[in-house]
Amino acid sequence: MSDPGESPRVAHKFLYARIGSQVVLEVGFFDLAEIHRAISSDASLAGEPVRAKLYVTARFALSPEAVFDLEKISSMIANDLRKSGNLPKDVAS
Repeated sequence: MSDPGESPRVAHKFLYARIGSQVVLEVGFFDLAEIHRAISSDASLAGEPVRAKLYVTARFALSPEAVFDLEKISSMIANDLRKSGNLPKDVAS
């Protein structure tokens, strides 16, 4: 059960690995302050690529049924954002 007073965690990236019919889903975020410092660094200004570390905050083992449920919910979220005009224009429909 989640704590209603706890703020939601940020999620910037989702990764997965499949083992047989099971899927491991990883949820992670980038530290935006860390990225800002890297972009503002002398190396970045000299044209060197900026590297950002992904911090994995959650890892889930999903059954095939859970994967389809996640797909359904993700589709519902995207449709809701699209209908409300909150989906960025560069996101494929």
